[in-house]
Amino acid sequence: MSDYDAGVLDFKDLKLGETSTLHVCIKQFDGKMFIDARKWIKYPNCDELRSSKKGLMIDADTWSQLIPIVQGFIKDISTRK
Repeated sequence: MSDYDAGVLDFKDLKLGETSTLHVCIKQFDGKMFIDARKWIKYPNCDELRSSKKGLMIDADTWSQLIPIVQGFIKDISTRK
């Protein structure tokens, strides 16, 4: 198990393309619960996906405040197409 996997309680993956995946998990860190969304990339000359530094680890309360904001942005984007 890698250092990243420590404290992971559950996860879902969203394939973004041939070489990248968005890995979303529930993670316990320092006694607190977080939702971590992180991009994993398959680098050239490597057979496995590796965690990139691109991601967010935010507590559930903050995520619940962030989701309506993102949904509003999505609605705004769809009206601009």
